[in-house]
Amino acid sequence: MLYGRHPYSNPPIGTTKGLKAISRDEIIQFHKTHYLPNNSILTVVGDIDYEKTLTSIKKTFGGWKRGVISKPTLPAVPKIDGYKIRIVNKPDLTQTEIRLGHMGIARNDPDYFALMLLNHIFGRGPASRLYTKVRSEKGLTYGANSGFAARKLQGPFYVRTYSKNETAIETLLVVLDELKKLKSGGVTKEELASAKSFYVGHYPLSMETAAQIASKILVQEFYGLPEDYIDKYLDSVMAVSMEDIEGAVKRVLDPGNMVITLVSKSEEILEEARALGEVELKEL
Repeated sequence: MLYGRHPYSNPPIGTTKGLKAISRDEIIQFHKTHYLPNNSILTVVGDIDYEKTLTSIKKTFGGWKRGVISKPTLPAVPKIDGYKIRIVNKPDLTQTEIRLGHMGIARNDPDYFALMLLNHIFGRGPASRLYTKVRSEKGLTYGANSGFAARKLQGPFYVRTYSKNETAIETLLVVLDELKKLKSGGVTKEELASAKSFYVGHYPLSMETAAQIASKILVQEFYGLPEDYIDKYLDSVMAVSMEDIEGAVKRVLDPGNMVITLVSKSEEILEEARALGEVELKEL
């Protein structure tokens, strides 16, 4: 719904129709045009002898020939105007799965750290605003979270939750209300300090093993992040100011224009959903 004909609209595992249509020749051609040394990253981390390891790498991969990397022309992402709602009817359901979101950021966005902290405050974990409101205060669900799927290109900002059919639209409205409050009021200094504290405490745990370090280096290279990105990660977290958060909220968060998907027994939520805007009804 969010990406239209853009490649990001496709599930990474493929579709039944698409998988059945792929030929052996297409797989071979894809391998020839994508599995190239100038389209690959190799990271080695551990108790190694640098020169011996480098010699071994050259011996193993030295004959791998470079190739021309094709860059496809990508279609534009559809513009969202208001609430674009789809209900997927599954008549046997007694509870509704709720997903909503809009365009977010690419991984190299300058506001990445500000939005990471913002999302921690809003929708990550049992102490977040979203979980506290929808679960602890309202008792409408057992789980609610949000996130920025920051990719090579602009990924989505999303919210996930669920509720009984009879309270599904109420839950959706609470989520939208919390997003609007975040947009208009931002966060508090205490919330920002707490979010920073979480990442300062958590980050070292993600760097304990050689495999974890290798993965972080791979991510740094793949997304074209600065060479000192890993070393300065915590400095970048601590440098985020209230002004940074405010600017990121104003630029990225757009609670008035979102795609909304509801998987439910449609007859039990359809009329309430139509009060929010035009609804597209699909059968599973």
